Amino acid sequence: MNTIDPTRCPICHEPNVCAMETAKATGTKPERCWCMDAVFTPAVMDLVSDVSRCETKVGT
Repeated sequence: MNTIDPTRCPICHEPNVCAMETAKATGTKPERCWCMDAVFTPAVMDLVSDVSRCETKVGT
C-alpha cells in the first residue's frame, strides 16, 4: 500500500504548505489555510490517484 504524505500535493508532489498539516505537526492552533477555501474541479480531482482519494477522503 502506498503511503500518502499530507504535506505534499497528491498531483505534483511539491510541498503544499498546508497550515492545517503544519499545526498538526507542531501541536499549535491552525491558522487560516489556502486549502479551506480551495475549489477543486472534477477535472483536477481526476488527476488525484485512487489511493490518495481513498486515504485522504478527498472528494467525499
